Amino acid sequence: MEFDGVIDHPDLRELYRHWRSLAQGATPPRAAFDPFAIPRLMPHLFMMDVLPDGAFRYRLVGTAIDAHLGASFTGYRLDEMRSGKTRDDLAHLFATVASERRPGYYASRLASETSTHASYRRLVLPLAEADGSVAVLLGGFCVVWANDSVDPMRVTSIANAPESGGTLTFRR
Repeated sequence: MEFDGVIDHPDLRELYRHWRSLAQGATPPRAAFDPFAIPRLMPHLFMMDVLPDGAFRYRLVGTAIDAHLGASFTGYRLDEMRSGKTRDDLAHLFATVASERRPGYYASRLASETSTHASYRRLVLPLAEADGSVAVLLGGFCVVWANDSVDPMRVTSIANAPESGGTLTFRR
């Protein structure tokens, strides 16, 4: 199955296809990405700086993400805003995408305050610097509620799955 077939949210699939159009067979350069080329997706986008110490800092977080999470993560490190298994899963996702220069997809499911389940989807894509290193990650974040058209109970892949909490998939 192609990687974009694993991505079960249409907005994230669109982001992935846009990123691939910039890639031309390699990791696209940071300079090639223009968020204004996909304005409808901008509220769902985030960008992460890959820091020299191996940590990650949110460079930019879209308004839909901020609204859903109830806080702005822009300017904060991952370890300042997340803890526990969620932080560990996201750190693994971000580190793998940065070091292996390939896309990663994370699907997780959590109960909301109303006991219905919300399913979270994160697509993370590397952007290359002039020297070929990855110092910035581009991402998309979408929430799927149990009554939305995308089935939140669907398991997208068992490859590289964390022990609990979500499914982590990388492009081969």
